[in-house]
Amino acid sequence: MTDPNDIYTPPKSNLSLSASSADNKLSPLHGDWSKGMTIVMTAPPLITFNGIGFRFYGKSFVDMEKTSYIAIYYFTFFYLPVMPLSRYLISLDSKRVDQVTASLPLRTIDKIHMLVVALIAGVGFAIFLK
Repeated sequence: MTDPNDIYTPPKSNLSLSASSADNKLSPLHGDWSKGMTIVMTAPPLITFNGIGFRFYGKSFVDMEKTSYIAIYYFTFFYLPVMPLSRYLISLDSKRVDQVTASLPLRTIDKIHMLVVALIAGVGFAIFLK
């Protein structure tokens, strides 16, 4: 039985929370990928109904042993990623099951993606009202 007063500690990941490329075994070209990282206690909901909902897409910054990677959490429409909501560090446990361990801020390209989607939706809505 676990003690409810215990502090949550996420599974070990070969991607360390420091941004040193020697520590996390990533190419130095990737830069400071861990900036703004926060530990999460629960995974975000991964729910879709007929393709409309929330899913993870992509695998970036995969470590050398392939035990962790970063994925983007999207709102989807007919299984197409429409709006990026956040990025998460996903670690594989000993049974090779994905576990969300940390949240990261969106990159600039993801923010541009959000802006383009908002503009298209706004123009579409304006046309619909006319």
